[in-house]
Amino acid sequence: MEEKTRRPSRWWGRSVLITGATGFLGNALTYRLAREGARVSVINRDPYDSGLPYFAEGTSELVEGVITGDLRDYRVCERAMVETNPEVVFHLAAVSRVGWCRRMPLQAIETHVLGTANLLEACRVATGGDPPAIVVASTDKVYGKHPPSDMPLTDASILLPQHPYDVSKASADLVAQSYGTYYGLPVAVTRCGNIYGPGDIGWDRLIPGTLRSLLLDQAPVLRSNGVQVREYNYIGDIVAAYLALADGIQTLIAPPGSVWTISNGAAFRVVDVVRRCMETVRILYGLEPAEPVVLDLAGDETPVLRLNADHFSHEFNWQPADKDLEWLPETASWLRHWLTTKGQVR
Repeated sequence: MEEKTRRPSRWWGRSVLITGATGFLGNALTYRLAREGARVSVINRDPYDSGLPYFAEGTSELVEGVITGDLRDYRVCERAMVETNPEVVFHLAAVSRVGWCRRMPLQAIETHVLGTANLLEACRVATGGDPPAIVVASTDKVYGKHPPSDMPLTDASILLPQHPYDVSKASADLVAQSYGTYYGLPVAVTRCGNIYGPGDIGWDRLIPGTLRSLLLDQAPVLRSNGVQVREYNYIGDIVAAYLALADGIQTLIAPPGSVWTISNGAAFRVVDVVRRCMETVRILYGLEPAEPVVLDLAGDETPVLRLNADHFSHEFNWQPADKDLEWLPETASWLRHWLTTKGQVR
């Protein structure tokens, strides 16, 4: 079993509460903080699975406390504040699959809006007047459909959401801003593009879904027409950005209710990302991938979505290490190992 890092760290001994710790970003953030000596607790709707992909076997002790319950229940949030007394809160919980939100918009709205409001209210009133620094994960999808001439979008770009996922996340985004600007709660909002890297088993997301199909000797499937333009940020860069923002809230670099667009600025057509994945498995494993199947079923999504993170980069001296999908080989290698352990690849 791995042990927590024993070197000095700015996170050593700090109490951190994370929602959405079983998601891709939450899992990586939990692992990083625990390895740096933070006392990490999580709120999880279902019994917490310590065997998540990013964790080595038997690392359940990395998580100090688990509060089992639904964020839509205010009492769960209140209990989490009292039991963990966090110095920092990372709110990442969401209905992350866009297709699910389209089919059950009410649950998306309840989870994103009510869940966020409950958590922030608990931070405001259940912490004895000493609220934690709070990072709320929004998304670039809150911008909605902008014409290509508006790109790249910034912190100040207008929100034009229409899709249930986009609208519910934009509403939660505004709730967090209100708690910051009106109540003075030390909360900041992040808006990131797509994230990829080792540890992701979200098969409905482009890169892990494509790599999995290729490694299983299946044709990759494109839900869109392939010409949509998106950004893809390496998970390690985004984790570093979240940690920097949490510190920035406490040092007042990030004022209450502030919004921060986080991006590496590199964008690709969907079909070109798929081609890069195909070339990666060809080079690494000598596979000859089948041509992708194009479904063209994503007509309700924004054709081009690009972000400008100059404000965040300047204020926090943050520079992404990956701007050209450099971590695709490591991502493919990790995924192949994970599929091997599941008996799906030999």
